[in-house]
Amino acid sequence: MEKTNNETFKTKDLYLAAVLKTLGHKVISLGSEPNRLVKYFTFDSLAAVEDDINKFWSNELRVMAKDLYDNIKALKDWLRAVNTET
Repeated sequence: MEKTNNETFKTKDLYLAAVLKTLGHKVISLGSEPNRLVKYFTFDSLAAVEDDINKFWSNELRVMAKDLYDNIKALKDWLRAVNTET
């Protein structure tokens, strides 16, 4: 989990990203660190996701299982697509 200067939120955790996406938060980009294969998902507002992140780690969230599955698959597909392009 990483806070950035412009108050976006970045995470390398696929499952956290999928939960946030399932809850309706917008993933604005998939990035990587220079010279590394490690990818991270960027969300547009730290303030908007902060409460849901805390609930995620304290096991207080409830999401629809099918929606979560679909979002995990979509994010994995995005990762695979980006990895084959580079």
